[in-house]
Amino acid sequence: MKIMLIIETKNSFSDGIRIQESLSRLGHETHTASFGKSIEDYISRYRKFQPDFVFQTGMGHSKGNLGVQNSLKDLGAKLVMWYPDAYWLFREPSRSYFLDAFNVFDLFLVTMRGHVEVSKSYTDKVVWAPHYFDSTFFKTNKNIKQENGICFIGGKTEASPQREEYLKELEKKYKLKVVGHGFTINDEETKADWNGEHIAKAYKSSKIGLNIVSGGIFNCDLQFSVRVYQVMGSGCFLLTEYIPNIETMFIPGVHLDVFHTKEEMIEKIDYYLEHPKIREKIAIQGYQEVMEKHDIDARVNQYLDVIKKRVYL
Repeated sequence: MKIMLIIETKNSFSDGIRIQESLSRLGHETHTASFGKSIEDYISRYRKFQPDFVFQTGMGHSKGNLGVQNSLKDLGAKLVMWYPDAYWLFREPSRSYFLDAFNVFDLFLVTMRGHVEVSKSYTDKVVWAPHYFDSTFFKTNKNIKQENGICFIGGKTEASPQREEYLKELEKKYKLKVVGHGFTINDEETKADWNGEHIAKAYKSSKIGLNIVSGGIFNCDLQFSVRVYQVMGSGCFLLTEYIPNIETMFIPGVHLDVFHTKEEMIEKIDYYLEHPKIREKIAIQGYQEVMEKHDIDARVNQYLDVIKKRVYL
């Protein structure tokens, strides 16, 4: 297939780059256009490449402007958006953007299952398409020593305002590694580092990888970020705040474990630090589950199957 991608190209951590590389490995012909080009530039690229469809990752830098997409639509383009973020219809400016985009795009692939139900009163073009783990990007050395007790990688966001409170509590008691913007841990400002090998090493060198989603303004079915896959795919034990219906994908106590309150989080951290064999067994089982069922190339093939069916290629 010939696929034109409109994606973020400024950093290698971009989902668009990860998906483009997977498409190439799978034998598809791709053409990449970064966000922020002129309408004329996209039109020229489309006419020269003549793709089967255009694949856009997220809203990009549009800020509500669908001029590019409308212009491509006028040329007969089939437009597909892959959307991995939590905001969706829950806040502005994304809400207004998508209410307009529903009339322009042919299909939306969303990584959070609850977004499908939320969208039903507006459109039937939204399909659940889970995120993935890219083992070609998140490479790690299996012999790395576990020097940290707990690792959290992520930023301070509106979607999870209680992260800082939880992390402040943890730094009092444990050896804590935090990578991401917006926090002050052990009197130092944390920094973001989205290098795949560095992320994998941070998780692999930690006994527990933490996922905190508490206090967000939205909470729907299987709403979680790629962090869940990254922790397990790096071979680290995952302790996550409970995600609605997570047991339909991963079994607590087998592939990962969950907590519902700050107090329960601390109790489980203590338990798993004191029981390394149980923790390591779950980490291995979680790693195997992610590698067998959530590998990026298998996932991208699933995306393409849905696109072929729903966009009538």
